[in-house]
Amino acid sequence: MSIFSARFTRPGPGVSKDEPESPAIVRFFQILGRKFSKFIQLNLLFLIPAVITAALCIGLLLLPGVPRLALSLNLSGGEPFILNLYEMYLVPLPLVLLYPFTAGLTYVTRNFVREEHAFIFSDSVEQIKKNFKQFFLNGLLLYAFYVIFSFAALYYSQTLSSWYSCIPLGLCLLMFVVMIFAQYYMPVMLVTFELTLKQAYKNAFIFALVGLGRNFLITIVFLILAFLFYMSDIMGLTALLTIFFVLLLFFSFCSYVVNFAVYPVIERYLIEPYYNQGKKKAAPAEASTPAELEDNEFLRDELDEEYEEKKPEFVYINGKLVKREVAEAEQLFMDAGRERENKK
Repeated sequence: MSIFSARFTRPGPGVSKDEPESPAIVRFFQILGRKFSKFIQLNLLFLIPAVITAALCIGLLLLPGVPRLALSLNLSGGEPFILNLYEMYLVPLPLVLLYPFTAGLTYVTRNFVREEHAFIFSDSVEQIKKNFKQFFLNGLLLYAFYVIFSFAALYYSQTLSSWYSCIPLGLCLLMFVVMIFAQYYMPVMLVTFELTLKQAYKNAFIFALVGLGRNFLITIVFLILAFLFYMSDIMGLTALLTIFFVLLLFFSFCSYVVNFAVYPVIERYLIEPYYNQGKKKAAPAEASTPAELEDNEFLRDELDEEYEEKKPEFVYINGKLVKREVAEAEQLFMDAGRERENKK
């Protein structure tokens, strides 16, 4: 299977179902071209909390009268390194507040990847409200991981006296890579499934290994973007283009790249099994209801109960997997409301 291949079989509007599916790389640019104006709108919407967060970080950095805590480190083979704890750990703390807003960004770009419609403003705001708590907690966990990892990496970098002393530092770097790969899957799983944070992390760490090729591909794309940003700063002539790219496309494009690469893995291992399981369980019930038994009320009730037990646990509604019992209860409530309105 190609690293950049995707498992989407649903045709777009006006496309014949018998028409062969375009290669993934072609579809990537086709969707980007068709939704280009919406990508800009989405990026401008996300830019509002991003600018506010950046202003908070800059405010903490320039805040007068705050003592700057410093730590002197004796790195092997070099001069003492002064670590400013305030700038390293307190200044980036407001970034935790930005993470919940990625829920709306992720939901809209995921729908673009699925070639489904999404309202830029209303869907983004709705998803931010629904998933604020989990995204905020995940942001806190990421910040805690950053603090612990950076301390560990700096500490072990001072003990590189022999080859075996490199093992702890190597393990730290491996954990860092796995965590980065897991975070490619966390946002889209949180907006797609009814999962606890623990369940989402368990799946994310599995996908960090299962989708290894895709994860490296995403990382390479981001490294290329970082290199282009660095070159624009050196050359100067392209700095203006870089600023326009960040303002108009950067955040939505990065979210789109991640979701386009990882969603096929999630669809294959989490979404399709639910549908396939439901079809396999429903087939025997349908096969065991011949016409002569349909008139038997007792047998029909038993078959209905058996089919009820074999229904899939989750159903896919409005772009999100929810428990069947919850969906049916909400539908019953809505139907009752419609009946009361009709009576009026």
